[in-house]
Amino acid sequence: MNRKNFSILSYTGFAMVTALVGFNWFMWGPLLGSVIEPKYHVSGFLLALFISSVPIMLVFLSYFVGDLADRNPRKTTIISSTILLIAVLIRPLLLSNFYMLLGDQILLSVSAAFCFPSWASFTYRLFEKEKAASLIAGFTAALTGGQILAFLITYPTVKKIGLNKTMWVYGIITAAASLFFIFIIKSGEFPFSISTSKRPSLIEGFKIVLSEKSMIPLMIISFLDIGVFAWLAGWYPSILVAHKGITPTQAGIINSFILIGCLVGAETVPNISHHIKKVKIFLLLLPIICIVTLSIIPALDSFAAFLIDGLILGFALFPMYPLGVHLPSAYSKIGIAFAGVGSGIMLIAGNLGGFLLPELGATVSEIRTAILLFGILPMLFMFLSAMFFKDPDTYRKP
Repeated sequence: MNRKNFSILSYTGFAMVTALVGFNWFMWGPLLGSVIEPKYHVSGFLLALFISSVPIMLVFLSYFVGDLADRNPRKTTIISSTILLIAVLIRPLLLSNFYMLLGDQILLSVSAAFCFPSWASFTYRLFEKEKAASLIAGFTAALTGGQILAFLITYPTVKKIGLNKTMWVYGIITAAASLFFIFIIKSGEFPFSISTSKRPSLIEGFKIVLSEKSMIPLMIISFLDIGVFAWLAGWYPSILVAHKGITPTQAGIINSFILIGCLVGAETVPNISHHIKKVKIFLLLLPIICIVTLSIIPALDSFAAFLIDGLILGFALFPMYPLGVHLPSAYSKIGIAFAGVGSGIMLIAGNLGGFLLPELGATVSEIRTAILLFGILPMLFMFLSAMFFKDPDTYRKP
């Protein structure tokens, strides 16, 4: 296989793996309140782990996996694909026991923890630097695309053919894609080599990042932003079904519209910000838009209104995360030399929020209280944090 075909097939294969990680992660969102809770009679805290297990695994592993990926992305991508393959194939066999099923989801979260931090290092070894930089965003699109599809089709599929058959269909498709990628990535060598030095320890990394004062409000923003995002993925469908007369199928479609808005926002707003060399204005404006869209949810009474509101909410919600994750290197105290360190710290902060807010959200089901505590107030604190944020010093230089 020539280098060009190897690069294209490897990139496409891992994009498929990424999409299926997102799919098999977010497929539980439409099912938690409508299928899983009635079937197993378990508490909200345990249910929330089906969504929050991925963020907490990223908190523990992303920094260290990122270091390994910098040195050997072939290894981390194969590990991710292999774990994903195993998790989805044994899952249908575990449906009789909730705790075994939850354990399988935690295993899948390890696959995610090896997948996401590998994107950049993997792509830079397949393509020239200028092309690779633009292609990395394709993995975000693949991940979100998988999540959107999960919300759109999972509940109708389970309703039509049952949970067991759905898990077998999802497992076979996912396993086939994983095997395809493993076969491709083992069939050739990376066209480009990157010289890397070992990352500083986690404590040293925190010291480097926190030497820039604007990183503190940025970490708070990442924590709250992904926290709200994960809470919406886990509990918003259940809240709509319980309080607004929305069917589980419609709730999945509404959440898919939120994710479509997230994808559009994540692909446009950071590019505009980078072009005009301004970040703070977006970190102040976007939470206000989120507060407005969240505040009107209890008053909405039509499916179309929820779709429009969700689209706008997603567009304003998600860009704050990619804005923050890739920003530390723009500060001269951190720089390109510690770009991976800065992004790793932001990932830890964001995914810690992605674990805590869904878990806390499991304790509140009343619609107005839930939206206030896990939507409006976090956005208000994000706005306040942004007031203490300063744009990168390198943006201010001619």
